[in-house]
Amino acid sequence: MRDGSVKLKTSHRYYSQVTMLIAIAQARQTYFVLWTTKHLLIEKIEFSAEHWNKQHSTAVFFFQESCVAGSSEKENYVVARNATVL
Repeated sequence: MRDGSVKLKTSHRYYSQVTMLIAIAQARQTYFVLWTTKHLLIEKIEFSAEHWNKQHSTAVFFFQESCVAGSSEKENYVVARNATVL
């Protein structure tokens, strides 16, 4: 809870996932929606270049190990490990 309302913590893994999706989509923002039988949370999430730059290498590792590993086209993927968002 921040400022008297429920908010997604920037330290939560969902925040990192949302930031990654915004970066991949090259968007400026998105809406995070969480529904339970007792609550509905809709939060506008702005892209954070600072957070993305911190998470980028983890996202690249996940992609290479989970999505590309074992692929016959693995050598076709080139990833800039030190890329940053300006």
